[in-house]
Amino acid sequence: MPGDDGFDFEGASSGVADLLPGGLTQRRVFRGQFTDDTQVHTTLLQGLNGGELLVNYMGHGYEQGWRGDILTLTDAQGLVNGLHLPFLVSMTCLNGFFQDVYGDSLAEAFLKALHGGGVAAWASSGMTDPTGQLALNKELIRLLFNGESLTIGEAAKRAKAAATDQDVRKTWILFGDPTTKLKY
Repeated sequence: MPGDDGFDFEGASSGVADLLPGGLTQRRVFRGQFTDDTQVHTTLLQGLNGGELLVNYMGHGYEQGWRGDILTLTDAQGLVNGLHLPFLVSMTCLNGFFQDVYGDSLAEAFLKALHGGGVAAWASSGMTDPTGQLALNKELIRLLFNGESLTIGEAAKRAKAAATDQDVRKTWILFGDPTTKLKY
């Protein structure tokens, strides 16, 4: 279903999810499945606190959250997923805007959470077009799950090298240890 800007975030997200290996359990959470953002928020937090391997978000965002406050800075800081830390792939604008001297970005808060959070986050420090984001997202997921056993740093580097959208290439940042490998 196209969003208010005409981009089909749910369709794009499904296309990314289709690149995951068949044996990997998936939970697809789409805004259109719920009557309000509160339900989306609750479902998302249950998944994050339940120890997901990968959380891949596509949609609108801002420095400290995702559209409709379905995930906020406060949520990221309060995660209680212990040792089951997901890799956050945030295909939205500004979640990696680390240069704000007055506060953390969502990506930073995700890594700094005291009782959980994430093992790493990949997010943009700028504003970019969702079409370019989708191409980068697909390449990252393809590389992470193609059987080569790449680190997230190597996959991010190769995905950026393959990106044709220069704004996307220049603004995406990997937060966390680039030598991390996802275990699945």
